[in-house]
Amino acid sequence: MIVVNKKNFSFINSSGKQLILQNLKWRNLLAKSDSFTPISKKSFAFNAIEYFWAFVRFPSRTKSGAGYCGGGFEDYIFLFNLDKKSVHAVDRYLTQSCLKNVKVDIDSIEDRRDMNEKILFDAETGQLTFRQGIVDNANIIEKNIQLSPSASRIVYIEQ
Repeated sequence: MIVVNKKNFSFINSSGKQLILQNLKWRNLLAKSDSFTPISKKSFAFNAIEYFWAFVRFPSRTKSGAGYCGGGFEDYIFLFNLDKKSVHAVDRYLTQSCLKNVKVDIDSIEDRRDMNEKILFDAETGQLTFRQGIVDNANIIEKNIQLSPSASRIVYIEQ
């Protein structure tokens, strides 16, 4: 089971060992998040490496601090891998953005039931599948998105 300590971004892996997120840049970025929710309760193996996905929400920030996104948010799906000693952030994918007019209908990422209905996780392959909308001149273009893990990045497939 993935357990997260949000103060220092330490994680408990499937063996019960506490692991620390090593990269200070990623740790500082995640510390600015409003919420951090693992997508599945357990990690998964892909090519003999242990991974987990997390849904992370940040407040929208513009350079000027003004605009219609003042109370909005930016949501990302992060891919993490776990080794015997630490956790590493592999990559992230923007799923929802007030600033960039991208949406997935997830209002509360703390509501795991809502998230699990919208983001499908395949425990055997580690793949995530969901519908994403791009707002273009008041029209919403819906796309099926599939994210797959790899050692160095998230593999993105638009269907």
